Amino acid sequence: MKKIRLLVIVLLAIGASLFWAMTSERTVNVWGKDGFSYELVIPAYVTVHESKDEDNRSHVQSTGPFEDVVTEWTLKQFGWKPFAHVKVTARTLPSGDTFLYDEVVFTEETIPFTARFTPPKDVWAWEQWAEGRVNESHHDVFGVDATDVAAGYATSDHGSFVVSQSFHSVEKTYEDEETKTNSTIRVLRSERAPTLVPNSSIERRFDAPPWERMDGWILLSNEALFSSKETMDDYVAFAEEETYKRLNWLTADGAYTKLAHSIEPSHPNGYGRVLGRMQDDEALRLYESTRERWYENLVAHSWVTLIQYQTDKLASGEANGSRWPTEFTSTWLKNAYGVTAPYVDTRYNEYIAFFLDDVSEQFGWKVAGGTNGSQEVEQYARFLLDRIEAGDVLRTPNGYLLIDYFKEDAPTPLITHASLNHELGGLKILLTAYERTKEAAFLHAAEQIMTGIEEAGADQGGWIRPNGDLWYQMRPDGTMSSDDYPQLTLLDLLEANELLERIGKPRNVSFDDMIDAKVRFLQEEGVAFIPKVSELLKRRDG
Repeated sequence: MKKIRLLVIVLLAIGASLFWAMTSERTVNVWGKDGFSYELVIPAYVTVHESKDEDNRSHVQSTGPFEDVVTEWTLKQFGWKPFAHVKVTARTLPSGDTFLYDEVVFTEETIPFTARFTPPKDVWAWEQWAEGRVNESHHDVFGVDATDVAAGYATSDHGSFVVSQSFHSVEKTYEDEETKTNSTIRVLRSERAPTLVPNSSIERRFDAPPWERMDGWILLSNEALFSSKETMDDYVAFAEEETYKRLNWLTADGAYTKLAHSIEPSHPNGYGRVLGRMQDDEALRLYESTRERWYENLVAHSWVTLIQYQTDKLASGEANGSRWPTEFTSTWLKNAYGVTAPYVDTRYNEYIAFFLDDVSEQFGWKVAGGTNGSQEVEQYARFLLDRIEAGDVLRTPNGYLLIDYFKEDAPTPLITHASLNHELGGLKILLTAYERTKEAAFLHAAEQIMTGIEEAGADQGGWIRPNGDLWYQMRPDGTMSSDDYPQLTLLDLLEANELLERIGKPRNVSFDDMIDAKVRFLQEEGVAFIPKVSELLKRRDG
């Protein structure tokens, strides 16, 4: 009888322990700095394993003045059955502020848990940014961007922080059987605001289905991120209005933005690392006009993720020596020319090279032991010389045009069209590289491209259309086609001629002819010039 009673007591104790383990929670601290802390709130029966092997490791990564402390954990049931992978990146910025990025991927099973971010004990003033009213205006190319601005901004005597939404997504990959290449995007499942516990903490709930991910970010500072409520309100108004200029979904690996429907795999909620958006020139422009700490940190996020993107692609062999390859396939580019990811978009690469150099010069950011981030224009110009030598051009009688897209691993060059704005972008890269280095090869290539522009479509009237506007491109067969951008190419023409004058060369007469034609066309259409075009026209004509 005593044995039976003892057995019952043991069973009751085990049952009570299991009940406690299944219904109770415990906290695990994973990061802390200056009174701020980040911890996981997990069921008591879940164990946290910090992994330090090759596939799942904790490490510190430095990129110039930036330092990433990346720690990864595996969550297990009762210490043996893995069910989730947690990755937290604490990125210290040159300003001394910290971007905290978290990412959770559930594996075989979903066991919900919470992340809790706790600021120093103080009275925090909370400014709600997102009101749950996403700008659902439809874009002809991108459709609807379903992401919202960050949840809000908190301030106290201890500093300030901004907390993002939580982004729930799943990766989708299209495998091209013919080319044996992959195109990967993220499909946004939903967006969720964090929970604000007044005067206590901010919490995120992780509960995605297996093999889907949830991520978000927090930017924290010991200083005010905005100098006044007015400048903060200006940013929120900008972010709510300029849907395709502001960045909401930030990760340690770069910003994810809305993709066109023509991307493989096509999805109405497809997002990816679009190189032209990762390069956050809007944040740089706003920083230059306001000097706000918030914008400096957004510029920092953009600069370091572009450097790391380039480094990762080169290390993986995806780039084959290129600068910043696009990692998803455009169906129209594939159908027209057979070009699939990874490939090099010459315009995006030009923008990035100028952006990184401008930021490096303005802030003094450089990568130790190399030129990354500070001599990108020269490096990209050398890459263009390599592609010219490889035959990635459209020939004219005495010159050539750079094609818009390079596919480096193709057995033979895949020749695409050459658009006027891409030509002028490559020309500006080569002329700037010549200005900085005085290397004749850069000037020679630039002169060949100018000759190519002058000779392109000569039997069709050149680049100026019968209606006075400009053609967009020359096709591989030599025909001119498609509508020009409203003012982008005009701006490029003005900048290219100013650059020629700056290096002591005469203005290109053909460029001025195209400028005059485009100006007349826009005036006849009643289109107002954008400020930068107006400024350059005044300098030219004044």
